[in-house]
Amino acid sequence: SITYRANTDNLVTTTPGAINSGSANITVTSAAGFAASQNIAIYDPFSNTPSDLKAIASVSGNIITVTSGVANAYSSFPNMVVGYHTISHTFDSVNSKINKTVDGTASDLVAQVTGLTFVYKDKTGAVTATLADIRRIDITLTLLDPDNSNATTTFNTQVNLRNMNQ
Repeated sequence: SITYRANTDNLVTTTPGAINSGSANITVTSAAGFAASQNIAIYDPFSNTPSDLKAIASVSGNIITVTSGVANAYSSFPNMVVGYHTISHTFDSVNSKINKTVDGTASDLVAQVTGLTFVYKDKTGAVTATLADIRRIDITLTLLDPDNSNATTTFNTQVNLRNMNQ
């Protein structure tokens, strides 16, 4: 299985000023589209400061209040505030399908799966099992042909990762 965070709703805004460590109230340039219970990532796009991943408690005007204060101080601005979903893809080998879970809600994504592999590679393209070194994932998906049970179709792709040090 693979789990990741993705901004599938294209929710993005910035802060007009700094954010102090411990602050739960984040002033943004626009809170349009943001709502309670959504997840957000707060980060400085110009530094290596780790991002804060928070759940929104409420939105009032251009102030997003998160459920607990941010761990990091963000002194430069604009800082980014981005909505995200936690998405997992899991191979169910018993039922030959791939399940997709978005923020805890599961659904079937693909049926008649005969194989699914993930190969994790570092920045040089070498296979690695060290999470901090992963920069690319090679994915191979093999499906049974619904019209010919003796035939399969294989799909290959590569996913280049960013922000893996977060």
